Amino acid sequence: MNYVEFKYEFLLEYDSHNSNRAPSMNDFMISSLLTNAEYQLVQNFLSPKKNVRGEGFEESETRRRKLAHLLRTATLTTPLPYNANVNFGNATESKVFDLSSLNILEIKAEYLIVSPLDCDGATELKVVPATNDELLEMRRNPFRKPNKWSAWRLDLGSDVVAGTNYVKPVNIISSVPYTEYRVRYVKRPRPIIVGDLTLIQGAPSIDGETQPRTCDLDEIFHRDIVLRAVANATEITGKQRSQTVLQKEAFSTN
Repeated sequence: MNYVEFKYEFLLEYDSHNSNRAPSMNDFMISSLLTNAEYQLVQNFLSPKKNVRGEGFEESETRRRKLAHLLRTATLTTPLPYNANVNFGNATESKVFDLSSLNILEIKAEYLIVSPLDCDGATELKVVPATNDELLEMRRNPFRKPNKWSAWRLDLGSDVVAGTNYVKPVNIISSVPYTEYRVRYVKRPRPIIVGDLTLIQGAPSIDGETQPRTCDLDEIFHRDIVLRAVANATEITGKQRSQTVLQKEAFSTN
């Protein structure tokens, strides 16, 4: 569907579910509902706890194909300026990279490109996430460092570089020198916007976007997104009507 089709499919379903009781929806409201439904469906596909079959993202070919539009691979070679308070001094290589431009929803795999580690000529070193508690223990032990079979990734705050607002910096810590940090990830889908939001007085942007655009996901998702958005809208309007009735009843008894 294009963005116009999304709008009219939503309105058709919304009106059929709510009859004449349904409040009118402007382009911002419809766009917000569709975008939230899109995000919910992606989250359900990524988490085995949020779908009926209990399958994770890569547990079936069907699920992998459905989210193929969101899969990306990024190669980072230029670290942020060295910061003695952040870079891990016990390791051979400790570098901080900024991931904010990638718009990552979930990292699926990450590794470093290094010189051959063994007789097999392997040049990829797996990166595993580490917690702040684990890092604290590492700092207390000057002999503890990543081994030659894996590196560490520590997620940092946005204040790691003075005067610059890096949204998602990570510290990649390795016991061997490396030239590249590669990330395979699912990117966060951009919003679905069904009209020019700048024409609506007081309407904010959605994830920083205001101009019409369709969905990033495969068309196999589009109908499901509309139905979920309508279900969410119906639930919201139902709660609003219930609250209105309760308020009227409370007022009439006073």
